[in-house]
Amino acid sequence: MNRVWLLVLWAVLATGCAPKRSMTPGGAFNIDSLLDEQIYQLGQRNIQLTKRATIDRDTTEAVLVPSPAEWKSELETFRQLGMINKDLYRDQYHREGPLRDFRSNLQILRYVASSAPLTSFSIYYRDNLNKMKRLEGIVTETNQLYSAHRTLVMEFDEIHDQLLLSSFQIKGYQKVALRDTVHLAIVGTIHW
Repeated sequence: MNRVWLLVLWAVLATGCAPKRSMTPGGAFNIDSLLDEQIYQLGQRNIQLTKRATIDRDTTEAVLVPSPAEWKSELETFRQLGMINKDLYRDQYHREGPLRDFRSNLQILRYVASSAPLTSFSIYYRDNLNKMKRLEGIVTETNQLYSAHRTLVMEFDEIHDQLLLSSFQIKGYQKVALRDTVHLAIVGTIHW
């Protein structure tokens, strides 16, 4: 009887202490959880958003207070950064860093892949990853009829002792066969 309990205890300890598979190469974080937390915080506090959208040379600007569902829609594009976690692409990424950002006092942890749609994923941080300041990803799509390139940026500040989204950007272009290239930029500024 004691042997059975020892085997059960050993099995529980062995599986409970086994190393968990990291979400990304090098152990970065889960973008979906980060976005879900930001959407929750933004939706609960009725936060104001200034949003400027530019398509080629036409620009519009709006100030709004999005609902939780609207925040989810606003930030949905950034879920593409989670592509780094997908099994299909995970082994294609090469980790670089920590690197020094010469434009600021931040460090950069970067993941680069030439054959994945998310070609670059960078985490800018101060001291350690818990003090993240910026996420940046470059997404490219190309086929015979269509090509697109987007740079996705999320910036964070510590507000009320929490890491909260302070702004976001989507910049890039898309080109459809036999049509002109369309340049676009969306910049969102969050007013806590």
